Amino acid sequence: MACDNGVNHKNFFKVETNVSDVDVEPIVEETIIVDEPVVEKNEPLYTEQELYDFKKQEQLDILEELGVSKKDIKKLRLEKDRVDKILENI
Repeated sequence: MACDNGVNHKNFFKVETNVSDVDVEPIVEETIIVDEPVVEKNEPLYTEQELYDFKKQEQLDILEELGVSKKDIKKLRLEKDRVDKILENI
């Protein structure tokens, strides 16, 4: 494509580079270690009495957080059953 001044713009912006001419730094993977709080297995998160003091919805939320399936949660009609299941899964 020729312009009024006679410059061919098609090749005007063409830049040639070789891959060997470009300095590339190698990618280094870093591992970041995050300290997590340590929870002892012998120490339950809740006492039995605390679980009985929770409302039904709070007990259901805890069961979901513990990974109990919704199907199993529906079977737990009595508060005693819900509390026992929570203590079993802590």
